[in-house]
Amino acid sequence: MKNRPQLRVSLLVFILLYVFGPVICLAKYSGGTGTEADPYLIATAEDLNSIDLHVENFNKCFLMTADMERHQPLAQITRNL
Repeated sequence: MKNRPQLRVSLLVFILLYVFGPVICLAKYSGGTGTEADPYLIATAEDLNSIDLHVENFNKCFLMTADMERHQPLAQITRNL
């Protein structure tokens, strides 16, 4: 019977990942929907780099929410056009 608390915790983690996992994976950038009223939020270097990977978002609105230092040049976005 000592394993029951572990089983409950494992079951709870599984349920949370099952329910919220797809939502987390579908999130782009650090938030937002890409509209003028709710722009995509660029808060990390990863967010900034991933813009180049989503050509379908080139006509969307973005808001940079943090200062970032880049130690390598940005990829040429125009190569995907």
